[in-house]
Amino acid sequence: MTEIPKAKKSLGQHFLINKKALLCVAESLAIMPEETVIEIGAGHGELTDMLVASPAKKIIAIEKDHALAELLKEKYRSVGTTEGLADRLTVTEGDALKDLVPIIESLTTPYVLAGNIPYYITGYLLRIVGDIEKKPLRTVFTIQKEVALRICATVSDMNRLSACVQIWGTPKIAMKLKPTDFNPPPTIDSAIIAIETKKDVP
Repeated sequence: MTEIPKAKKSLGQHFLINKKALLCVAESLAIMPEETVIEIGAGHGELTDMLVASPAKKIIAIEKDHALAELLKEKYRSVGTTEGLADRLTVTEGDALKDLVPIIESLTTPYVLAGNIPYYITGYLLRIVGDIEKKPLRTVFTIQKEVALRICATVSDMNRLSACVQIWGTPKIAMKLKPTDFNPPPTIDSAIIAIETKKDVP
């Protein structure tokens, strides 16, 4: 039996384990059969399992932690008898901040973006999405609640990040989360933010 790697503080790992929250992420993505899902920080595969069960044409799971990436590859290789799974799921060991743009640029399908992401990369990731020409149809991230609320702020309360996001997307809080929804629990509250990309973005 493969030993499950423990969370690494250096990577900001807090694995989302609340099934209602995981379902909220999956439902907020509103995945269609012609779409690809890119998952950032696949961890142990808690959300990946739901994405595999979705109608997505393809799932690309990015994981920076080598041990977790290997765990995921082994996990889904062991269920390779699932019809079409080998053709639909790709586990990529890499850094989303460096590898996300090349992955997006290689796609030939519309896509949605999801992830229970380390809090410290939230701003970087959203800037990448804001700058890339081929934007996701929908973006659903689990992030720090305070940051999520700020991103959804009205004009008078906006900061630079919220203003930048609202240029290209319409954000909303899909669910507020408690530390106990994660393993290990973070010291702050979190939220699931869903961002619908505007159709008239230049």
